[in-house]
Amino acid sequence: MSIITKIEAQKKYKDRVNVYIDYEYSLSMNYDLLLKSGIKVNDEVNEVLLNELVLENEKSLALSRASKLLGKNLKTVKQMKDYLFDKGYGPKVVEYCVSKLSEYNYLNDENYVNIYLKGAVKKYGKYKIENQLKLKGVPKHIIDNALENLEVDNNIIFELSKKFLKNKEVNNDNLNKLVRHLTSKGYSFDDIKPVVNSLRRENDARNWD
Repeated sequence: MSIITKIEAQKKYKDRVNVYIDYEYSLSMNYDLLLKSGIKVNDEVNEVLLNELVLENEKSLALSRASKLLGKNLKTVKQMKDYLFDKGYGPKVVEYCVSKLSEYNYLNDENYVNIYLKGAVKKYGKYKIENQLKLKGVPKHIIDNALENLEVDNNIIFELSKKFLKNKEVNNDNLNKLVRHLTSKGYSFDDIKPVVNSLRRENDARNWD
């Protein structure tokens, strides 16, 4: 049977303590977990209790780390899972964190998509947006619902085209390059065609003046 030989406050994080078992550092935890566990110096601890403490400690650390990440920018459920797995947390801890964050609406793929679209529609077409959301792990049904009524804004395509053609001659070669450029941004040919034709007519009219 192992014995808790020391519990001391951390120097850097005052709300956390280090726990020593048999005179060797074993784990750290926050004060809330320490009080909840009820452990104290000279207590005997068995392997089952120790594993439970470690698991609770991992949950606490992972949830804190995940919350800090979300404080910087939003994440999809898949992105959060990938992040936590990458940090070395096991499945039980990851699922716990995702469940808690989802419960408090800090993780919500539908909200993520709605916010993402506000910026994305100013730079990309439907196909690019769809692909990007798939890469971020957003479920297909959420993507489909979000993009179902997405309308193409010709003014945005026109502005992107003007930016691409800046300081370039408006000729067939550059217009073909423009089409490829806009296609790479996720716009369909049906979206692109009216804008390109308008630019061609505008240039032709200018040349007649």
